[in-house]
Amino acid sequence: MTKTRTLGITVVSAVSLWSKAREYGIAERLAYCWLATDLLPPFAVQELRELLQAIWRELQVLVAP
Repeated sequence: MTKTRTLGITVVSAVSLWSKAREYGIAERLAYCWLATDLLPPFAVQELRELLQAIWRELQVLVAP
């Protein structure tokens, strides 16, 4: 396993855990910070994008009347 792959797995895990803890703001900011770099492998970029979409859906449910 390469360091880049390990970093990707770690970042995706961290964002996922913050999201599961319902700390959506922290999860979203963390994902944005890492997506702004070129340090992640493609699989991690894709997974972070999917996590962001899930976070946005959850936030829409929370603010819906």
